[in-house]
Amino acid sequence: MSGSRSRSPHSYVSDAAVCSSGRIAGFHRYWQALCRDGLLPSRTAIEPDDLKPLLPNILIMDVEPAPLRVRYRLVGTAIAETSRRDITGRYLEELRFDHPRERAALEAGYRLMLESRAPVFGRVLWRALSDLELTYESAIFPLAGDGRSIDKAIGVEDYLDVDPREVLERVPTRPV
Repeated sequence: MSGSRSRSPHSYVSDAAVCSSGRIAGFHRYWQALCRDGLLPSRTAIEPDDLKPLLPNILIMDVEPAPLRVRYRLVGTAIAETSRRDITGRYLEELRFDHPRERAALEAGYRLMLESRAPVFGRVLWRALSDLELTYESAIFPLAGDGRSIDKAIGVEDYLDVDPREVLERVPTRPV
């Protein structure tokens, strides 16, 4: 895996084609069906019962657009276990990152979502250990309580080449 150390973190784009995840594609269709008359869906429009198989892979965020602040209200169990940290209740600016540009990449993704008023998609390479790289796909979908002003977002993460047992056995719990 030479050269991996120099890879920059992911970036988010508006093109859903960067993700091959069936979970992300399925949630994208669900989210699109909730968009009506040019309005974004609200958090209350999303029915947890509709998403039972996805719940471990979902994040719900409060989004304050100016200045940008993101607070992670809910973090699914698969996300917390695989990332080896639970960021529930934390703001993005409070989090420690493995790569110096990772926070900037996430902030740029949230800004693109706010500007485009549309979902953003990314493919992430996470170097969990010097000899363990994990790939996952991620998408962030805007939500608006009034249909217009984005105040929340819902994210979906899908771990493509991750063996959860190996992560639990080898990767120590990470600081928030």
